[in-house]
Amino acid sequence: MMYLSLIGWYFLGFFTFGLANLFTLPYTLAIQAEFYIALRGEQPTKTTVL
Repeated sequence: MMYLSLIGWYFLGFFTFGLANLFTLPYTLAIQAEFYIALRGEQPTKTTVL
């Protein structure tokens, strides 16, 4: 069901020969990551990068 909600973004990337993916791919990947975090049922721990 999640992928069906993103189908418009995938079509946009298809019709622009992948050019729109430069802008839409990070958005779709962030949505997928948040979805799997919600499925897991826990929040990731914060880490600091030195």
